[in-house]
This record gives sequence, structure tokens and C-alpha cells, in this order.
Amino acid sequence: MVRGFLARVCVGAVLAAMPAVAHAQELLSIAAVVNDEIISGYDLDQSIRLFMTTTRLTDTPANRRRLRSQVLNKLIEERLQFQEAKRLKTAVNEEDMDRGLRVLERQNNMRPGDLKNFLASKNVDFEVFRTQLRSEIAWNKLVLRRLQPTISIGEEEIDDAMRRIEEDVTGGAYLLSEIFLPFDSQDQENDAIELARRVLGHLKDGAQFADLARQYSQGVTAYTGGDVGWIQPSQMPPPVSQALSTLKRRQVSEPIRTDAGYYLILVRDTRAFDGEGADDKAQLDLKQIVVPIAETASASEREAKRREAETISAKVNGCATADELAKPLNSLTSGDLGTIALTDLPGEIRSAVATLAIGRGSAPVARPGGIHVFVVCRRDELKAALPTRDDIARSLTNTRLALMARRYLRDLRRDAVIEIR
Repeated sequence: MVRGFLARVCVGAVLAAMPAVAHAQELLSIAAVVNDEIISGYDLDQSIRLFMTTTRLTDTPANRRRLRSQVLNKLIEERLQFQEAKRLKTAVNEEDMDRGLRVLERQNNMRPGDLKNFLASKNVDFEVFRTQLRSEIAWNKLVLRRLQPTISIGEEEIDDAMRRIEEDVTGGAYLLSEIFLPFDSQDQENDAIELARRVLGHLKDGAQFADLARQYSQGVTAYTGGDVGWIQPSQMPPPVSQALSTLKRRQVSEPIRTDAGYYLILVRDTRAFDGEGADDKAQLDLKQIVVPIAETASASEREAKRREAETISAKVNGCATADELAKPLNSLTSGDLGTIALTDLPGEIRSAVATLAIGRGSAPVARPGGIHVFVVCRRDELKAALPTRDDIARSLTNTRLALMARRYLRDLRRDAVIEIR
């Protein structure tokens, strides 16, 4: 009986260990071979984990299965890009890596070192991230060195673009981000629209646009999270410019088909050339004075603090006096808030400062932790300026460069020996 019981225990232990063994075998397996260079199961697993972490997708078996092929395809392209950069002696040094890392941390409002710590907290191997970043930097350096010198933008092209922009002056300007998914054939178009819909689904699930742009977009703006900058509708492909008129601020488009590929467009902000709605587009230098309130404060205590904030607000006469009035309160959150777009402020704060005279105190605003009085130290009303000839030449160059880079990568893939396991 004892022998039989022990046998059952041993069998049970083996069966319980089988999923872990199977997972370990999967990680040690070969996912693909690219020109005799191996992409391991570990590389793929960590890249999927990195993707879900940076795009804020839930780590579930279903999401892993759905992402596997597209992440593997991205890894294959990265290997091809890095192999080509290495073949042509395009070096990436630690200074390049540090600069790229700092850019990503700034874009995500992180301090130096935060990204590494964040990935470690999600069990993502930082070296896998560094490998991807190295490939991106190497490819960008190669494209700029090898392809950009071959591009020549003529004066007539710039004249035509200037003429279209001047005719479109009533359309204002848009601050855009983009995800571009190209295609060269019907089969590729089917894949592109399917991917565009999947990316849109990720956005609706809460993923960040910039993160997805870095992962998916094949335009020249991918490295900067899809940031196009301020642009007029006429500077975009006609189907995109037509779609812009239907989009509101902070809205993402449905997939937009052009002759070259599909776009997903995020409208981050808008400007009118004639200055209409200028207040809504102002940039403010703000200070705040915070009258602290304990979480356990009674209603009468809160009312007393509000009246104190009203008294302080009435005494404000310029930003220097705001600092003096804040000192006795010993509030760590009082002081400069920096330059902030009016549209980026929470609704109750935006209402308090939208028409506030410079150097005067706002009406008290109740916020967690205290009663806030805001002071506008400077207000810049933003109007869109027409792009210069240099701006247009740069935009035309980037568009042509993106097309050439896509063809370059397509040729590399066509000539490569790729085996997917």
C-alpha cells in the first residue's frame, strides 16, 4: 500500500512538473533562423512580454497567441536591419544607446534609470530591450547615411507645396501622431488592414499611441513615437487630410487607406491661423499656493481653509508675492508648475485660469490635499505659423526617405534566408 501511495505521489509530481518543463523547453527552443542567426524562444517570449508591458496589454495566453506572429515578424525585421547595418559598418556606441534611452524616458515622463527599473518590475530582461533599441538606432543611422544623401528636393516641388499650403490656410494646423502600415501588393494590403484593426483594438483597450507607433509603425516617425508635429491638412496624403476634418482633439481615426498604406492618426491638438479660439490654445506659466487640509478635517475646518485661501488670493499681486504668501503655509506642493497648455489642465483648474488676469490669484479650487490658488505668470496665445521652405523641404525629404527605407527592408527580406520554426 505504501509502495503504491509513493508511486502515485511520484507520478503526480512528474505530471505537476510537466507544464514547467514544457515552458522551459519552449524558451530554449528556436523560434526562427535569419541568415544563420538564431532567434530563440527566450528572445520571443521576452519580446512578447516587453510588448505587452510597454503597450499596457494584459498578459494572458490569448494575447500571447495573438501577438506571437507579429512580434516574431518584428524580431526578424530587426535582425535583418542590424545585420545590414553591421555589414556596412554602421556602429552604435554607448553614447548612442544612452541618448536613445533618455529620449524614451523623457517621452514617458520618466527620470533617468526609471525605465530599467520599470521593466525589471515586470520581469522583462533589460538586455532584450537594449537589443531592440540598438537595432532601431543602427537602422536609423544607416538609412540617414546611405539613403538621405541620394534625395534631392527641387525648388519647383517646394513651390507647389507652398502654393497648396497657402490655398489651405483656412484649414488651420494639426498636431498629429501617426502609425503607418505600408503595403505593396494585395496580400500585403490584407495583412496591413488586419494589423491596423488590431492596433486600433489595442488603443481601445488602453494601450498608448506612442508605444504602439514605436512597435508597429514603418514611417520615419516610428522612433519618436509617431510624432508628426504641427502640420497642415494639405501636407498629408489626400485621404488623411479629408479625415482630419472629421476628427476632434485627442481622437484617433479609423484606419485610413492611401495608395501607399494605412494610417492611424491621433489628433493631439489644433490651431487656427486666424486666431479663433486662441484662449483655448494658450500656454500658461503657472504658480500655485496650496492651503493644506488634513484628510480627517471636518466640514467646518474645510470651510475655514477655503476662506483662508480666498483671503490669500485677494492679496496676490504678481508672481513674486505668490511665493511670499505661500511660505508661511509650509506646503511642499506650493510653487512653480511650469509651462502648461490650457487644454492639458483638469476642467476645474482650466475654468479657474482661462480668463484670469496675469499676476492675480484665482478663485480657490478644492483638490486632494488642500485648497489651491493659481496664479498666471505668463500667457502665450498660440496661432499657427505657415511652414517655411526649409520646413517643407524637410517634410518632403522625410516622406521620400520613409518610402526608400521600406523598399530597402523589403529587398533585404526578399534576399534573406529565413526559417520560422
